[in-house]
Amino acid sequence: MPNASKKSLALLSILILTLTALIAGGVTLALLTDAETNSGSEVTAGTIDLTAKRDHGDYVPGPMFYPDSLDPDGNHPYDREEINPSGESIGGWAPGDHVQRTMIVTNEGSLDAKITGIRANVRESYTQNLQSGGSHTVTGLTSGEAYEEFIQKANVVVSIPDQELLLYEGPLADLIFENEDEFAATINQPVVQGTIPPFEPGPLNITFDVTLDRSAGNRLQGQNFIFDFGFYAEQVTNNEDGEQEPEEGVASGMIYDALNGDGLGGFLMQFREGEDTQSGEVVASTTTNEDGSYSISLPAGTYTAEVSGDGYITNYFTVQVEADTETPNQNAALSPVLSETQTRIVLTWGETPRDLDSHLTGPTSDGGTFHIYYGNKEYWENGELVAKLDFDDTNSYGPETTTVTINHMLDGDYTFYVHNWSGEAPITTSNAVVKVFQGSQQVASYNVPTEGEGRYWDVLKISEGQIIPINHIR
Repeated sequence: MPNASKKSLALLSILILTLTALIAGGVTLALLTDAETNSGSEVTAGTIDLTAKRDHGDYVPGPMFYPDSLDPDGNHPYDREEINPSGESIGGWAPGDHVQRTMIVTNEGSLDAKITGIRANVRESYTQNLQSGGSHTVTGLTSGEAYEEFIQKANVVVSIPDQELLLYEGPLADLIFENEDEFAATINQPVVQGTIPPFEPGPLNITFDVTLDRSAGNRLQGQNFIFDFGFYAEQVTNNEDGEQEPEEGVASGMIYDALNGDGLGGFLMQFREGEDTQSGEVVASTTTNEDGSYSISLPAGTYTAEVSGDGYITNYFTVQVEADTETPNQNAALSPVLSETQTRIVLTWGETPRDLDSHLTGPTSDGGTFHIYYGNKEYWENGELVAKLDFDDTNSYGPETTTVTINHMLDGDYTFYVHNWSGEAPITTSNAVVKVFQGSQQVASYNVPTEGEGRYWDVLKISEGQIIPINHIR
């Protein structure tokens, strides 16, 4: 059984021989009765408030119950002065003795508590107050040859029978450590649920079996050995299977029109886990505000946002969420629906470089070449608008957008490339994305390469109606 050293959030101790439940809060390790709790133990997002007790009657102080051994009045043998077996009496342990006890553990705190470790502590003495009045005190061995043989020959099994869950099985010796913050890791990690709705607090019925092997020497006959067990519990977030959920963060940004930069209010945003995940389970959704802004809390991770609205082509973009912080300026530009003969190319990028320019070259009817860019935003032929730079935003705080629309395809090749006009940062660090739309759908998407030198990004070529990727830095 591996061991580990870890600061505990809650320590639940139970005592074999007298079996009184003890609870300690935080790292103060103050011993309490089983009627008390560590309710003041503050943790990151609430409290863990563990309670351990017997499962019968109002008589709380005292030992745990014996499984299947309660009398008709709800009492068990240890409530009396006559105590059996020998391991429960002043007469001490004998080879072959088997002691079984069960403790109910509940959690009245707001947070789930995951039991991750177990240890044993040896005690020199214990005084038991009897329900019938009076008390008796026993002392036990804590060193010597008989003690060493006992901790090797005493086999311990800790389990949750109703869940068929084993927590520990092995010699008592493997549970004894010199340092208070050391423990043996549990085989499984049961969760004592907290009270955050819809969860109910616990309980866990944890059973302890201790058997002294029959091969133990006669020198152990009648000796007293007093020991307790301690559980280490950690905070977990409230989820039904008890697994740790990622911490949440906030993603925010703007959704706007690719043609004019206006914010698009009332648009549906749906989020799926992973990058470029365009189908499958939607884990969260929201609607953009009137000005096109949005803000949403999600567990930390990478998501694909799907944005849709009447009259616009559905767009997908990647959203990053970091724990305990807001990641702003995660924006997207939506293209209005096109006719079947139109093609629209939309470039978006981050905060830096400050200005990227879209360039489109294409054929003219007389065998020449036209060039659309910020200095020449339209190309006409025979009174018909062939191509246009619809929108060139150089003032936004990332991402910025340029949009080129090809209204009529002439025979020949069209090339779209991007120029890092401002040049204050490499284009490879711009997080630039080029998306191509035709009709009512997105037909291609390209991310800027992260390697290469130069201020130009050759993105794509359109030849005979086919989109051919280039994706090269020069």
